Amino acid sequence: MDFEHLVSLRDIDFSDVSREIHNYLLEQSSDYSDDPLAHAAIAAILYLINDSNVSGISKADISDIIKSRIKEESVSYYLSEIAGRHEQFITEKANMYPSDKLLALLLYDDQWDFSKSSYYNTPDTLCDLVCALLNIDQSDKVADFGCGKGNFLINAYFKNPHATYTGIEINGKVSTYLALRKSIAELPFDVEQTDIFAQPKNNNKYDKIFCDCGLGVRMSDLKMSIVQDPAIKDLLSKVPYYASGQWAYALAILQRLEKHGRAIEIMGSGSTFNELDRPLRKYFIDRGYIESIIILPKKLFSFTTISVVLIVFSHDNKTINMIDATEMYSKGRRNIYFSKENIEEILNLIGRSSRHSTVVPYEKVIEEDYQLFPRRYIDIAPEIKNGAPLGKLVKEIKRGIHIRANLLDDLISTDETDVQYLAPKDIDDGFVAEKLPYLKQIEPNWNDYCIEDRNVVLSKNIAPLKVAVVNVPNGKKIVASGNFYIIRVDESKLNPYYLKAFFESALGKAMLKNASVGSVLQTISLGDLKAMIIPTISLEEQKKFEQHYTAITDDIKLLNRKIDKSKTDLRELINKFNEEVSQWR
Repeated sequence: MDFEHLVSLRDIDFSDVSREIHNYLLEQSSDYSDDPLAHAAIAAILYLINDSNVSGISKADISDIIKSRIKEESVSYYLSEIAGRHEQFITEKANMYPSDKLLALLLYDDQWDFSKSSYYNTPDTLCDLVCALLNIDQSDKVADFGCGKGNFLINAYFKNPHATYTGIEINGKVSTYLALRKSIAELPFDVEQTDIFAQPKNNNKYDKIFCDCGLGVRMSDLKMSIVQDPAIKDLLSKVPYYASGQWAYALAILQRLEKHGRAIEIMGSGSTFNELDRPLRKYFIDRGYIESIIILPKKLFSFTTISVVLIVFSHDNKTINMIDATEMYSKGRRNIYFSKENIEEILNLIGRSSRHSTVVPYEKVIEEDYQLFPRRYIDIAPEIKNGAPLGKLVKEIKRGIHIRANLLDDLISTDETDVQYLAPKDIDDGFVAEKLPYLKQIEPNWNDYCIEDRNVVLSKNIAPLKVAVVNVPNGKKIVASGNFYIIRVDESKLNPYYLKAFFESALGKAMLKNASVGSVLQTISLGDLKAMIIPTISLEEQKKFEQHYTAITDDIKLLNRKIDKSKTDLRELINKFNEEVSQWR
């Protein structure tokens, strides 16, 4: 089939045809929402009928057309099954839709949400970025591990039709979808229905490899696959059960990658910093396998908002390009996407230090205990020369207590007691709410989670940052939520109000951000918090700061009380007026 014609089909609006087939199938079965292959198969059959120039089509005619045109047995069998199941619709719609619309639908239709099905799909816009990073040459052998419906292969082929392409997919129905696209559009792909970890029948290696096998996969999910490869099985034998399975995919990729080659895998960002995955990160760093790590924008995938990273693998690396591309996207009608300018912007950050990128030597990664989340290294806060680790300036840093919501509801008291509870919502703009909820009672061991007078509380999640100095009245107890760190300052070394102000400063926020990690919520670990360098000035200056600080905050509290009273007075006036008006009727 003419290559240029296939490329031009991307600009065709086929939404009307797609919607009609989609609505028909929904009427037939609610299960269709989990099976996009039927949608593609009907479009393919209608395209074959158009191409055969047969009018007054019958069931026998459809069967003959499929058998004569489709040589791949699994695809021919499936199309025949669909033709029999939906014969009436197909015969009614035969020769009604333009062939180009049907072919464009088969190649490019991604408007329906099949995220609950097994048809995991890489967005076309992400494929564009991957192709740019891989820089596929016409002599390259390219593979897509876990190719799904083949979006990456199709995108790559249309950018460079002279390379050799292979798709590997274990799921039979999903590989049939790609085989269907291949057969109808006459795409020169090899499609292998096999496990990524299965020993290949040949020793083929590839120059460029892409892998997007889905997010949230654990080693435990892959145990039956991993045993097929003795080398990988042995390497992973001591890896924790719940470690990220995406590193196992990376091992399989590297076994099939040429020495000069380059591979890309899409991972959840947690794999770059989770403690369970540390041994695997160490393995890849110790062997120089990681070339670049790019944080991708959220909402790039329609079915999740978790933070996702793109990791580039190659051999003999000594530095890693760390890039934060979370702000480099354009907004479409339904989803965000990468424009040509966005992709060029990301490519230009490789090998450069900027507000969004840096080049990190492997030695630095090892010093940071194999942490690979790019934000740990980008936008490093200025070095503090006269400072000390927070852990040496405090008596204790501990976490609050996690209380289940239903238990907390049972403990809340409508009457005043000696015990109150502090949650992040009770801190606004650095001020603790004047009326904290009371608790009926607490367990004896909960005393360890109580805040002492003049303790600093800091939210574990830094976005939004919640920090305050808590004043605890005599005879009262305040239990801190598990979302807080409780910092008991050594006031012979550090003033609590000075520490609070530092956390709230631009420098303090930058340092907290730099030390934080997270897939969805940016959190700071206890170890990183203790290691944070706090600028030290004389205690006398710190105490003067507290006096000035509290004088201003006292004024703010007084003004807030006046505002609250005025609002109450206004509500009472309105209510009284409404009561009077109601009597006039």
